[in-house]
Amino acid sequence: MEVVDKSDIAYSIFNANLDVLAVIVDKKDTAKAKKALLSNKTLKLIHRVNVPPIRPDEKDITKNQILMSKESTEEAINAAMEPMGITFTVSKRTVALDYSKHDYKQALKKLLPAGLELPLSFETVGHLAHVNLLDAHGPHRFNIAKVFLDKHPKITTVVNKTSEISNEFRVFPMEVIGGRPDFGVAVKEGGCTFQLDFSKVYWNSRLGTEHQRLAGEITARSPGKAVVADLFCGVGPFVVPLLKAGHEVYGNDLNPDSVSYMEINAKKNAPEALGRLHPHLGDARAYMKELIAQRVPVTDVIMNLPALSHKFVDVHVGAYQRGDPLPVIHAYVFANIEADDPHTDENFQRVAIDLVTAELVGSDSTESVDMTARVIRDVAPNKRMVLVEFMVPCGVGYSNKRAE
Repeated sequence: MEVVDKSDIAYSIFNANLDVLAVIVDKKDTAKAKKALLSNKTLKLIHRVNVPPIRPDEKDITKNQILMSKESTEEAINAAMEPMGITFTVSKRTVALDYSKHDYKQALKKLLPAGLELPLSFETVGHLAHVNLLDAHGPHRFNIAKVFLDKHPKITTVVNKTSEISNEFRVFPMEVIGGRPDFGVAVKEGGCTFQLDFSKVYWNSRLGTEHQRLAGEITARSPGKAVVADLFCGVGPFVVPLLKAGHEVYGNDLNPDSVSYMEINAKKNAPEALGRLHPHLGDARAYMKELIAQRVPVTDVIMNLPALSHKFVDVHVGAYQRGDPLPVIHAYVFANIEADDPHTDENFQRVAIDLVTAELVGSDSTESVDMTARVIRDVAPNKRMVLVEFMVPCGVGYSNKRAE
């Protein structure tokens, strides 16, 4: 597999001499001196890759040098050290820098034009890193990828999203900007290993904690066996922990690759539970209607399609025969508020609940639905991912009105 490397870094730009202050102390006093220095919030030790902040003094083998950051001042050092009763001196030292002594952020700051925002946020998926570069980063993307690979040795593939998601599978177009064009990854999450092709299926590493939390919530409420319908199951991040916890799961997705990987991951992580897994490929609304019509005793419905989940809740309106059990809905939605509105969890939760309520009973309805909400993560400055949970009310599930 051919490695992508289109970088043209002039490594000489990283060569420089860095003048810093060094605190010279007896070796036996090193730990005490370090603690005293760091007790002063204005003082920091040098932070450079391959440059230990504490090293033997080249002039006296009985002493150590404690190298300080370039922002540290002699006045602050003296103020921190003098009350300790330790014999010390402060002198200047020169540290020779090269590319190997820069971390990712330091290297990018040296490499990119002044004033250009540093691309520091990224998602790792196994051996692959996904970065969202700005248009202004475009001319520098190959150099950015090269630095990323050099400074993150466990990463062997770097991809950049080239445009927004525009397909029903939630898969975005991407470019390999560095490393091996290898999209087949293995991701460890919550004691499970998930296999997937990052170019063909949806995966979000930031939701790992939430996958485990919701599975735990359902298990705590149904310690025997819950019957869960995961309508947008992806490669199985909810399905697998639920199977391992002893539940029965109906996993559906519109993407055939997702369903295939969901089955692979279930077999890999919970082979004993395959009899409790019901994989399905197709439309979520039609599938939910099918489960209800077949009177499958679903206790929980998971809908993790935040852009559209609220549009599917009306499938439960008038869908149940009186006396049939009504499920708990776990709907993940995006909540947006105006920039000048208070950015509190309560505001985002209110917006999310209003979105779901409007689709379930209508925005002008007097029907009361008991809903709870929790903010899951930040998506953008005015946007949060929120989980809305409720049990389908009798007045909704058994009503004479039916959704289309």
